[in-house]
Amino acid sequence: DAQKSDVAPQKEASATVAPRRRILPSVRGETEVLGELVVETLPSAPPAWLEFADRGEYRPAFAAALRGGEFEEGAISSSSSEELMALADVARFAGRTGLAIRVLREVTVRFESDANAPIAAMVLGNLLSQAGDTEGASRAYALNRRLSPSGDFAEDALFREFDMSISARDTERAQQLLRQYESLFSGGR
Repeated sequence: DAQKSDVAPQKEASATVAPRRRILPSVRGETEVLGELVVETLPSAPPAWLEFADRGEYRPAFAAALRGGEFEEGAISSSSSEELMALADVARFAGRTGLAIRVLREVTVRFESDANAPIAAMVLGNLLSQAGDTEGASRAYALNRRLSPSGDFAEDALFREFDMSISARDTERAQQLLRQYESLFSGGR
């Protein structure tokens, strides 16, 4: 007590404590507010799977994500849209299309208003189309257009939806989509 402290005295906590509120979550660290106290945690290292993915090493990234439980239901249901998009890429480029489809569906369902949702819908449509699921692909392309009607992929999504209706021999739907295309993209390809 005889020694002087360089640290300013802290306010005593009041009888009622404000609930914890996360302000800025990040892989680089977090800032939390607890009452009047602001707490910052030190940055954590990104997971190994993400480091591999950032280097384009998708098979090791997939193996690391699998070992880390990233593809388990609980992990998928608690991941952010950005994490899910990265996981979908890892699964896709590691040749695990089924897992990529599952993860992309999660993005379109849980994060419908997020900027990643239309991208996820477009990639999902492409993967389903490649897998021969023309009905599922058509729904995914329609979802892309609904989520982002004037977005970067809207014209492609409409064309691919049209293409899926042709593949399914649904001429009525194909004609309807062709009219939409002519109306929306009269100068299109």
